[in-house]
Amino acid sequence: MIVTTDKEEYAPGETVNVSISLRRGKPTKARGVVAVLYCDEMTKMSIERVMTDFERQQRRDLGMFADTHVKKETDYRHKILHRQEKKVAGEGVFSTEDFQVAFVLPANAPSTDYHYGENNKITVWKLKVKLDIPLAPDLNVEKEIRVASG
Repeated sequence: MIVTTDKEEYAPGETVNVSISLRRGKPTKARGVVAVLYCDEMTKMSIERVMTDFERQQRRDLGMFADTHVKKETDYRHKILHRQEKKVAGEGVFSTEDFQVAFVLPANAPSTDYHYGENNKITVWKLKVKLDIPLAPDLNVEKEIRVASG
């Protein structure tokens, strides 16, 4: 499955036109094709916690000595800021198909940001297309959408 968009970069409020080309070697029965446009805000968090006696003993056994009982961990929290889902095609048999779908970005859409700044957050827009195949692994394709600051 090949997913393409009409532009490389979008502004808030613009329409994202998507072309989906499905090329299966054999006819495949599926529940349908679904496209989802979503904005994922990922927050990087540093957490300090006290290691348990068991963890400290494990580290000693592995030769990983620590000067302190405090362990620093990094955790990533995801928050979906926006989500649109559209059913592109219903149940049927698919082999060689072409589909079109359009999504409208919200007027207040946050811009794509790949750098952890002072707020430790990045914002990524993604387009996910899924061919829902019963009793078999689904065919999924994900594409990043770049949104410029408005």
